[in-house]
Amino acid sequence: MENQERTAILVIHGIGEQNPFETLDQFVRGLWNAANDYFKLKGDNVYSITHAQVSRQTVETSESWVENYIKLDAGDNFPSINIYEYYWAHQMTEQATIRDIREWLKATSAYASKYYRRNDAIQERFEEPQIRRMFDSAGYVSKRAYLKSLKWYVRTILVLLDLFEQSSIRNLPVLKWILDSSYKKVKKVLVNYVGDVVVYTTTDRKAEHYEVKRRIIQEARKQIESILQNSHYTKVLVAGHSLGSVIAYDTLNRLHTTPGGGDGYEKLRGLVTFGSPLDKIAFFFRQQTRKESYVRRQILDHLHSFKAKDLTLEENPVEIVDGVSHNLKNVYWINFYDPKDPIGDHLDFYKVNENVRLNMGKPWGVAHLAYWEHNPMYRKILETFYRRGSVV
Repeated sequence: MENQERTAILVIHGIGEQNPFETLDQFVRGLWNAANDYFKLKGDNVYSITHAQVSRQTVETSESWVENYIKLDAGDNFPSINIYEYYWAHQMTEQATIRDIREWLKATSAYASKYYRRNDAIQERFEEPQIRRMFDSAGYVSKRAYLKSLKWYVRTILVLLDLFEQSSIRNLPVLKWILDSSYKKVKKVLVNYVGDVVVYTTTDRKAEHYEVKRRIIQEARKQIESILQNSHYTKVLVAGHSLGSVIAYDTLNRLHTTPGGGDGYEKLRGLVTFGSPLDKIAFFFRQQTRKESYVRRQILDHLHSFKAKDLTLEENPVEIVDGVSHNLKNVYWINFYDPKDPIGDHLDFYKVNENVRLNMGKPWGVAHLAYWEHNPMYRKILETFYRRGSVV
């Protein structure tokens, strides 16, 4: 490379119990191995790994903090890559109940059924049995589709835990210790994974979970903007796994519609998602309006316009002129998914530049966590954003 590229990548972790720097550790190891192979570096010429720190300060509030990041460097002829993480797991403290999770799964199915219509092409694309079961014989998504797509024992556990939460049996002295111990272990797994999605997808500003979502987006935006304002970088990418991909998308959408844009927005060139549930929850971020509410419906469309396809079923009697800023026009989006991942999927409801199907060789469910160790994913990222004549 004639001139050294200086890139920052912000990685956002997904659902589950996470500790600070775990996401950074996983992504750095994967990218470091792939970079040395992709650029054919061996022996003493491999990428160095440096733990660095930088002080940040917001312009508006003068709030200051220190960010830890990893710098990958192999000299002037190769791109310098600084990798940051956005850690948000501490915001989630078992906010959702089992009933919240069950109701969320049913509500997600109900929203989906409004959009999926009889369409052989849609059904044929879903080769996996657990996905095809979501459609009934007429080609419509079942109102309980996402519950049906779960393994039978997961559905059984959800029902039993819900009943247990509502029952007085858990207070009986003889059973209390045994039942509570088992209940807490199983609930912990469900709440720490699915519960995070339930809390984050709250769209009602009056709901108890909405404040959690607001804080997460606010902190993510602050970190992304601080990186964009750093004159050292020529290119910035954002990568999100699982629910982290939703946070990444939601935050970029807010930058996209910021009046007049902001410092360094033009440097945001790439979005990488893997194990993303964005299609499954697209209906929570899009219009949920009455047929006659065509003004509100179009306002919501304008405000959720980043890489979004038109999902509107109703025709608007009057078109409202879109005067909202659309700043992120140069972002190239790659989405990775594996058929054995029940959470991530091929994304159809967004203008994704590339949907890349992976076959990581992991069992159903386990595949959701396997992306971090999958070398071909990292190599594809490097090929897309660092090859000569690359798309971005």
